[in-house]
Order: sequence, then C-alpha cells, then structure tokens
Amino acid sequence: MCSIIVSLLYFHPMITRTSFSAFQCVTLLPGEQWLRVEMDIRCWTGRHSFFALAAALPAAVLWGVGIPILALLLVKYRKRLRAGQIGAVVGYMCANYKSKFYYWEVVNIYRKLSVILLLTFLSTLAAVTQGLTFVLLLSALALVQFNNVPFKRVALNRSELLSEVAVLLTVYAGICFQLAFLSGETEAALFALVLAVNGAFLIYFAKILLGTYIRRAFNKWISGGTALAGHHALKKATQLRDMALLQEQAKLLGFLNKPPLTYT
Repeated sequence: MCSIIVSLLYFHPMITRTSFSAFQCVTLLPGEQWLRVEMDIRCWTGRHSFFALAAALPAAVLWGVGIPILALLLVKYRKRLRAGQIGAVVGYMCANYKSKFYYWEVVNIYRKLSVILLLTFLSTLAAVTQGLTFVLLLSALALVQFNNVPFKRVALNRSELLSEVAVLLTVYAGICFQLAFLSGETEAALFALVLAVNGAFLIYFAKILLGTYIRRAFNKWISGGTALAGHHALKKATQLRDMALLQEQAKLLGFLNKPPLTYT
C-alpha cells in the first residue's frame, strides 16, 4: 500500500499531462484540426472522439482531481495513520510544512496541474501569448507563496521564492527574445541576469542540501557516540556490581571458613 501511494504521487504529473495531451489539437487548414502528438489523427473524428471521451477524459478527471483529493484526505487524517509505513509516507509529506499548512503538498500538486492545463489548452496560441499567460500564472503562485510562507525553515521558503523568481525571469526573457525588440547589448545583459539568478538559485539550493546532509550526519554521529558512551558506562557499572558481589561472597566465605573460637 505504501509503494502504491508513492507511485501515485510520483507519476501523477506525467499521467495527467499524457491524459490532457489527447485534447491538444492544432489547426492546419480551416475546419481541420489534427492531434499534436500524432499528426495523422484528425481531432474529433471517430477514433479520436472515442479515445478522448472514453479514456482520456475519465483519466484526466481521475488523476487530475481524484489523486489530489486522496492526498488531501491522507494528510488531513494523518494522525490516524501514524503507525505503519503509510503513516510514515504521509508524515513525510507534511514534515517540512508548518502545522497549519499541512495541506500545502496538495497545493503544489494543483500548481503543477495548472501549468499542465495552461500548456494543453493554450498550445494553439502564439508563443508570446502563452508566455504572458504563464507569467501571470507564476506571479499569482509566487504571491500566494510569499503571503503564506508555509515551510518551517526560512531557508526553504527563500529557496521556493527564489525558484519562482528565476522561472518568471526566464519566461520573461524568452518573451523578450521572441519579440526581438531589444538591442544586442540589452539582450546580452538580460541573458546574463537570467544565468545569474538561476545560478544563485542552484547554489542556494545546493547549500541547503549540503547543510541538511551535514546536520543529519552530525546528529547521527552524536547519537552514535552517546549510545557508545552509554554502552561503556553500562558495561563499567556491570563490572563494578560484579566486583562488589565477588567481594561480598569472599567476605562471606572467609567468615564461614574461620575456625571456631575455643574457651580455656
């Protein structure tokens, strides 16, 4: 059961995107739409209509809506699942978030779903229109992240915000390059800024990972040293106790072997 939950959450974006790809149609001629992922299939004809309505739409609803609801129910009633591997998985989903933001992993799932929907249903529009819509969506998501600050650690909140700023700047630069209204020097400066922001995010994220690894290794070493010291202390106490028992037995044997008193 534990492996099933992990697999559902891991493959959720991939399967959701594959399900919605059945609705990605491009217009080649007036009145003719063809499936983007398989250009020899005409959209909304016999085979495509059956597949889209009988398989892709139920899968999109099940995976796009059902899996996030399942995840929300698991984290909401996580206290009843503390025992066992399922409780461990659900606890891991909430471990980095504040108690009142226990549901934030579900918010992240819907963030990915919104991006998938954007890429699916705006694929027929111009690249600039897609980019501007994507910028608006990312700005709203960054604002939600900034106002709530869901992570326990300040470093994780900064990392999340920095990643969204890096993505926003990258998409904005892509729009500028697509429109080609900037001079060569300005484009070079903007490209350098994009590299710098993305590099800063990667360095900061690597710093967090390294700090987490060092902290865990140090705690493991401390706990191991404490356990070793406790083992030595217990062994020493056992030895002292055994020595005391031997001394008591020696005294008792010496008293018993002492010759009896004689009176003259």
